[in-house]
Amino acid sequence: MLVGPDAPQALVDALRNARTSVASAAIALRLREVVDVDARRALLDCRVPILCLSADADRLVSRRACDEIRSLRPDATYVELRGPHVLLARHPSQSASSISPWLAAQAAPAAG
Repeated sequence: MLVGPDAPQALVDALRNARTSVASAAIALRLREVVDVDARRALLDCRVPILCLSADADRLVSRRACDEIRSLRPDATYVELRGPHVLLARHPSQSASSISPWLAAQAAPAAG
């Protein structure tokens, strides 16, 4: 679910090992917090550029979440990439190809 059906076995194993190293109660608490969190105020108050990377096959974070970010922060940059929830682990080069130019643009002096 997190890594996609065609994930390398090493990544599946690493995720499984990470999961088994955390108590079930801690995972349940984290999941409740994800469901209950409302970060809209913090997002509105954020004064730094925002890059929203979205995975088209993410089964945990819905497209609705990025749509809400876009509605609250139209200045945010939105990039959708092919992949599962653990996008950076599954497609690091593709992810970096989106992140690097965005970072470079943020570091460039403003024209004017």
